[in-house]
Amino acid sequence: TEGFVDRAIAKLRDGNWLEEREGALWFKSTAFEQLCALSTSSPGQGALWTLVSYPLVHRNVLHLFLVMFGVFFLGRELLTIIGERRLVGLTATAVVGAALLWFAVNVGRDGTVMGASPILCCYLIVFACFYPNREISFLFFFLFPVTTRPKYLAWLAVGIDVVGFLLSETP
Repeated sequence: TEGFVDRAIAKLRDGNWLEEREGALWFKSTAFEQLCALSTSSPGQGALWTLVSYPLVHRNVLHLFLVMFGVFFLGRELLTIIGERRLVGLTATAVVGAALLWFAVNVGRDGTVMGASPILCCYLIVFACFYPNREISFLFFFLFPVTTRPKYLAWLAVGIDVVGFLLSETP
């Protein structure tokens, strides 16, 4: 039988919201992306909302799902530890802090940033600070069972970010 996700994707395709490119589902219209993604020219054009709206924009549905999946589960854990008010503050700090850092690195260059990865990375690092040695299990690529500790995942995320910065953000 057809599942809920399959029906939702079919409706988005029928309404011309999604298309398949390069083997993945992508949002068809770029209007939302242009309105909400953070670019180096956004603040100069008066689009200050992009400092906080860029996490809402994702080009790939799979990336959106995976990031929101991680934000949901880590957010639930952090909510019980730090409370709702601090979690909102942590999220806002991650979003605005990442935007300002991205601007500092990309001054004078053309570019766009989008996605909620700064929130996920921030949640992962804070979770690892609270529970560095707690064993967690998950399915890597939804196939391979992996058991590890949050401190290793946090170091891996920081390492990937540093390598990504060195390879794509530095001239």
